[in-house]
Amino acid sequence: MDIRSRLYPYPVLSDSTDDYNGSSFGFEFDIRKGPCELIFSVKMMLNDTVLQKKILNNEAQFLIHIECPYTAYREALCFAEDCFERHILEKDLNGKVSVCGFIVAKKDIRNYSNPAFNSDYNGLKFDIDKGGILAVGGQYNMIVTKETEDLAKIPSIFTI
Repeated sequence: MDIRSRLYPYPVLSDSTDDYNGSSFGFEFDIRKGPCELIFSVKMMLNDTVLQKKILNNEAQFLIHIECPYTAYREALCFAEDCFERHILEKDLNGKVSVCGFIVAKKDIRNYSNPAFNSDYNGLKFDIDKGGILAVGGQYNMIVTKETEDLAKIPSIFTI
């Protein structure tokens, strides 16, 4: 999943928009190789008190989306902590892997407003549906290459 510039019917915290003033959201990403797996470590960096309260009050959550088009692996991982670790079997990933970070509404949020909104939104309140994107933290792309010995162990789809 490649993040593209999108227009939302409400303000979204993102580096590609000016919907918020003085707030930021992003994530740091690290990958380590285990015995038969890849270990993804993610650290979320949120600088917005209203969104932090929404996460603490169980109204919103962090979401990491991991996708590998070559193997058709796709997973959305939701969590409330700033740091997160996920073990993925090495056989599930090969080639380009995209990791995207978001903050999404965990339930319907009515009359959402934030003092950090751009002045264009002064006095406005928004209804955000469950699953609605509140912040976009960017995307990391990487290439996972298989050892040729691993590929040789794959059985053929043909039998004679």
